Amino acid sequence: MTKILIDYSQKVISSASAIAKDLKGPDAELLLKHSTLFQLLKLKKKFNGEVIIAVDSRDSYWRTSNFPSYKKHRKHEKAKSDFLDWALVGRTMDSLKEDLKENFKFKILECKGAEADDIFGVLCKHSQENNLVACGLFDEPEDIVIDTTDGDMSQLLKYKNVKQWNNVKDSFVECKDPIALLNEHICRGDSGDNIPSILTSDQWSIDRANGIPPTRQKPFKSDRLEEFRINGIDACKTEDERVQYLRNKRLIDLSEIPDKIYTDIIEGYNNIQINGNSNKILSYLSKNRMKSLLDHVNQF
Repeated sequence: MTKILIDYSQKVISSASAIAKDLKGPDAELLLKHSTLFQLLKLKKKFNGEVIIAVDSRDSYWRTSNFPSYKKHRKHEKAKSDFLDWALVGRTMDSLKEDLKENFKFKILECKGAEADDIFGVLCKHSQENNLVACGLFDEPEDIVIDTTDGDMSQLLKYKNVKQWNNVKDSFVECKDPIALLNEHICRGDSGDNIPSILTSDQWSIDRANGIPPTRQKPFKSDRLEEFRINGIDACKTEDERVQYLRNKRLIDLSEIPDKIYTDIIEGYNNIQINGNSNKILSYLSKNRMKSLLDHVNQF
């Protein structure tokens, strides 16, 4: 059976963005829940598999202990944005997560210190070496579809059984060379996560984390990118570059997930309890006036 891995926070935020103009009044939270459930159902029906909803930890991420400025710029970006009611999105995210655990048959996976990306990385790797494959019961690992628009996740396409679905573009992500793409992300950094390029010091991220406009990063030229593609860390010309390359590899490369986090995610997945059933789903949808979903109870 295909495993469908879904980034929960991204799914709720994308649902909110799609109906932002309607998220007003006392029923705004219910409307957002309805929209998110519709998107989850759509994915389950499309790929006809086991849905695993990956939830970002409510605790500090393990990457933050290595790089304190990691994603810390986002609070300033949210404060300046009036496109979404972020307080509403946060409340709905917390409330719907509990609703899903109690009433639905989806697998909800959350691990202390881990992000949804970590859950994707661990489950995709684990699928290559789990006992059923190792014992010869399956010739190949089972298919996995990861639902995310995050470009960093294309590194997981190095596994033949993994596909990445972009729900915004309604298409699979094409990537001819996932390892080269990972190398480029390491070199160029990820401004969305407040990670600078390997030519830039930590100060760039510290300034952004504190709401201070950072100085412009040094451009990363294509010829140097090719050097790093061929030689990896040996292409570094200075000790600063070497330190910053290792910094970015630690933050971006999913093979760098700490052993403790890896083990916790696998144990969490193996011990997930499903509390929901069709009767609970029917009752929940009826109680919350989600009439358009009532005909699909058995498909959740």
